[in-house]
Amino acid sequence: MVQRNWRDQVPHVGHESAIAWMLMTADYDESWHNEPSVLKAIEALARQIVQGRQQSDYHAHDDMEQLFYTISGSGIMRIDDEEHSVQEGDVIYLPPNVKHQFINNTEAWTEFLIISCMVDDTSPSEAVIRNWRDQTAFRGHESAIIWAVFRSRGSNPSHGEVACLRTLSGFTKHTMQGRKTSDHHVHKDIEQIYYMLKGEITLRVNDENHTLVEGDIVQLLPGDWHQVINESDEWAEYLIFSAQIKERSMGR
Repeated sequence: MVQRNWRDQVPHVGHESAIAWMLMTADYDESWHNEPSVLKAIEALARQIVQGRQQSDYHAHDDMEQLFYTISGSGIMRIDDEEHSVQEGDVIYLPPNVKHQFINNTEAWTEFLIISCMVDDTSPSEAVIRNWRDQTAFRGHESAIIWAVFRSRGSNPSHGEVACLRTLSGFTKHTMQGRKTSDHHVHKDIEQIYYMLKGEITLRVNDENHTLVEGDIVQLLPGDWHQVINESDEWAEYLIFSAQIKERSMGR
């Protein structure tokens, strides 16, 4: 298990005007900005903020899919020359070869979490924008309230998720009330990243307890038994990105 907070990283400026924290990258990459290179199925995880009146460059990735989660703020996401309004809670799925650009047309900062994955299938498909509030919540892992937003292509969504992901296998938002505990479980071939949005939890991993607070990121590997414990009286909120670990093609 690897744990860190985005504040542990020194930010850099990329895509013309975005201030970015590179949080984790793939284990076959050299560190770009002294981040841990530990990811197995996921290429990179970054936090990015764009100040008011600024915009990123207009670009595409020919062999990569991305998810943008809007943590705070609002603005315009330009996708293949169409402009879409985005706000807090919006999740933007960008398949490969889709040109995109974020335009902050407000006075305030806008903050994103960006997860990137290399893909073998680069066939054309459309971008998708969903807000987690568009989904109906369900209870899972005994005591977590879950909103499932995206699942992998070819799967059978059971909670209204959009089935569009290629390397990623799922994206969910979780909340847990105080004094509750999830079940103790493990995933056979799934890498997961937890990102804390609000509150404080204890994440029990392989019989060791780890405290997570706002801005903390944790990588869990297949075989890591884990359990979420909320010992406080307050609600906790966190995101989970999942990807199935497969044999990488040569050169990746």
